[in-house]
Amino acid sequence: MSEGRPKEYKNRTIFTTSAEAVVLMAFKEIAKKEGKPYGRILQELMAEYVKKHYNGNPAFALDQWVKAPDFIAFPTLGENPDVKYLREVDDKSLRIVRGQAEAWARKAEEEERRRERL
Repeated sequence: MSEGRPKEYKNRTIFTTSAEAVVLMAFKEIAKKEGKPYGRILQELMAEYVKKHYNGNPAFALDQWVKAPDFIAFPTLGENPDVKYLREVDDKSLRIVRGQAEAWARKAEEEERRRERL
């Protein structure tokens, strides 16, 4: 089953990890069925994970809280409003949410009017 070290691995590092026995057994079974070496599968999974997550969340950097202590992260406008979330925030944050939502609504209306004039 082993293909040896792939040529594209220029700086291979060996590491160990642990996994739940049932997950590891299923992983090995599937890899065997597919005829793929474990290491190759893990390398592909890690590469894909790095590709998706390397730059972090594009919405905001986590260091915003360090740079600006007043920075507040709220759900995006693409999500449906959830009253459970609003019930958990303090009065000041609730006013900020309302104010920001109103500001976005005003800007959206201005943009709609601008487009109608085109």
